[in-house]
Amino acid sequence: VKHNGYFSQRLLDQGYKIDLQKVADFFSGEFLECETGKKDLREVLPKWIKQWDWHGNIDNLLKFWFEGESETDSNVVENIKSLRLTGIKCYLVTNNEKYRTEYLWNFVGLKNFLDGLYSSCYVGYLKHQEEFWEEIYKNFSPIPKQSILLWDDDLKNIEAARQFGINAEFYTTFENYEKVMKQKYVNNRI
Repeated sequence: VKHNGYFSQRLLDQGYKIDLQKVADFFSGEFLECETGKKDLREVLPKWIKQWDWHGNIDNLLKFWFEGESETDSNVVENIKSLRLTGIKCYLVTNNEKYRTEYLWNFVGLKNFLDGLYSSCYVGYLKHQEEFWEEIYKNFSPIPKQSILLWDDDLKNIEAARQFGINAEFYTTFENYEKVMKQKYVNNRI
């Protein structure tokens, strides 16, 4: 899923006079509890949106937020579809709170071309934590860890997956993805 700029930057672009530090405080604090399912985003947002100069309601804010981060990469989608045609299972593994997770799965339609999803809000841990991988691996065992491949755009998530024993690669561009897949995985089917 592509991002059309960070949420805070898009607010600034729309003319909101927000304090970027207050937005950063939210995303580095209480939002992490939403991402791990410990708090509900709709319950914590009211006190924050006043500080962000948001004039609409929570539903409008979530719509603005989620729609700005909902465009799929057609190359990646088509590649996933072709992998699935060969029998390879493909899953979304994400750090997200429950409303955005459901938005991506249902409204954006990730459910239409993926085999399932593992979101931090349901797992209870973030992807850079070993417990995250322990929890989701329970669904794949007895498949060897080395038979699983993760692509992620955050190096700390890749390091955590590798430490757990899962193959993990850093996603930068689709072209780089294709190159690495051909060099390391396509002919050596994981």
